[in-house]
Formats: sequence, structure tokens, C-alpha cells
Amino acid sequence: MVTLTLSCAVSSDGYLDDRSDVRAILSSPEDLDAVLALRAQSDMIVIGAETLRRDNPSLATRGEAHIASRKAAGLAPDPIKVVVTRSGKIPHDRAFFETGRGEKVILSQSPVASSATVKLFSEDPIDAILNLAEARGLSNVLIEGGAQILTLALPRAHWLRLAISPKALGNQGHARLFDDQDAFIAPLSVMHKEKLGDTTVLHIDLLRSRAQLIMAEAFHLSEQCPPSGTAFAVGCVGCTADLSILGTGYSRETGSNDHAEEALLAKLGDAPHTVICTLEPCLTRASKPKGCAQRLVDAGVKRVIYAVAEDRTFTEQTGLAYLRKHGVEVLELGGYEDRFRAVNPLIYNAV
Repeated sequence: MVTLTLSCAVSSDGYLDDRSDVRAILSSPEDLDAVLALRAQSDMIVIGAETLRRDNPSLATRGEAHIASRKAAGLAPDPIKVVVTRSGKIPHDRAFFETGRGEKVILSQSPVASSATVKLFSEDPIDAILNLAEARGLSNVLIEGGAQILTLALPRAHWLRLAISPKALGNQGHARLFDDQDAFIAPLSVMHKEKLGDTTVLHIDLLRSRAQLIMAEAFHLSEQCPPSGTAFAVGCVGCTADLSILGTGYSRETGSNDHAEEALLAKLGDAPHTVICTLEPCLTRASKPKGCAQRLVDAGVKRVIYAVAEDRTFTEQTGLAYLRKHGVEVLELGGYEDRFRAVNPLIYNAV
């Protein structure tokens, strides 16, 4: 599976660059070294054509420690480097092409004459990037800019490394990522915050951020369950790997004893990559011989994101352990216990 990470540095008012002919330096030296370390951990680094033109990045592995880390990990000296262009009009006298030993790839919607590897695409640029990574068998893809490709990738990426300079660019700013810093960050899950020199770096889990929005829909679905004092009201949503919604289900939707995951799978022709549910999938149940965790594994689900682990009101479940044992990625969002109890008053008010 490809993990897509975005990395960029912005001014305090959200700009990625200024309007001068010289690239604006928005990162401290300490932050720049941390970016070099992130590059060294990547299998593939992607930029847009405008970044190639304006910034002239080499994207080659630099620094003895970073070179040594790739060697110790058994990786090639340099990641694969990719530039994405619609027009195919890119300068070839850039460090991107002249520096480093890794493969150089041009992803283009128009024919290009180049000594680099040229891959033509007609689909969405982010799909083209992911398809290239999957075809190469790569796991960690880093996108570094510019604004257009970062904006396209935000709804699809897992991580965002956002370095924020204390400097504001104002009217000199070029290519803005956001207008209001607080409004941009507020709905996102910031997992770690650090200070590198004068630069503040936020490590943001975009996947978790999107999952929390979809979990709200899953709880809304659970409120539609026929009431019961002997079975939980649960909602679930089936999604693609990047959490585009494919279908929904809720307890007792398709039958009096059906669980939410059963209802979801019954309505979808193909198994979703990810299932987001308000309660961990069961493994043992009184009404049927096969639990939902086994159904999800059998269907080919790759990831389960849940809000609440099941307590001992009815039975002690081992669905999460079963999922992990069979290679399913499991993620707990947490903090939803009161919400879950509120949806199940006939059970918890009677306890």
C-alpha cells in the first residue's frame, strides 16, 4: 500500500513563495535538515512543473547521515524523482535532471522529448502518481509542491508535514496554501508539534482528520437503527483507501439480527478497502455462527477504523485481535464513549 505524505513550508499568512525571481527561504536550517531526513526515508519524491521552474530543486539525497541512513535501510542511493506537468513544457537544464543517481520520471499529459523516463497520463494527477508508485512497488511517496499539486493531494494523502515560518509575505506572497492559518488547522488532527529554529512544524494526520468527519456520519447512521435493549445500535461506512465513501450500513437495517457490517457488505458488490464503524467488529455472537470481524477479513477489507471498543455488557470481544492477526490495519479514533452510550440508551440506562 502506498503512503502519501505532503511536505511544505509556508509563511505565517499561508504563502509557499514570494513574487521575486529568487526562491523565498521559509524554513530554518534545522527544518531544512529535517526535510532532508524525510526525503532520505522516501521511495519517491514528487514535485509539480512550476516548482521545478521556480525553485530548481535537486531532490537528491544530501548529507552524510542521510546517505548512510538509506544505505543502512538497504535503499537505493536516491529516491525516484518525479515531476508532474500538463503541458510537457519543462526546462531540462535543472538540478532535478542533472543531480543524483535515482530514476528521473516525467509524468505528463502531453508528449515530451527527454532522456528521463516519460509516462503519459490522462487521469487525475494524484491517481497517476499513485499508479506509478504501485507499478514500481513503492510504499512511501513524498509530494513537496507546488500549491496546485499539494491542494489536489490534500484529500488523498495520509500525512502533512507543515512547516510554518514566523515571516508574513503579505502582498509579496505567491501561491497560497491557506488564507487563515487557524481555520485551516482547526479541523485537522495535529499529532505532533515541534520547534526547529524559528520554524514551527506540525505533523498532521490527514487520514485521521477525514476519518473523524466520516465517523460523524457513522454515528448519524447508528441513530437510525431500530431500537433494541439486547443489541447495540451501530453505524458503519465503507470507503476507498483514501476514504472516499462507497456505501453505508447500520444495525438491523437489512434484517432483524443483522449487524451494521453485514448490512454494508450486503449492499456493496465489492468489498471496501476501509470500514469505519462506531463499535469494534464482533467476532463471537449469539444469533449467527460468523462474527463481523471474520466477515470483513473474508471479504478482503484492508483497514478498520473504529470509535469504541466493546465493553462486557454482552460479551468480551476479540474482533480487533482477529483483524490484526489476519493483516487488517486497525485504527482507534477514541473519545466517543459518551456518544456511543447516548445512541444506546435502552442498553446503558438499564444497566
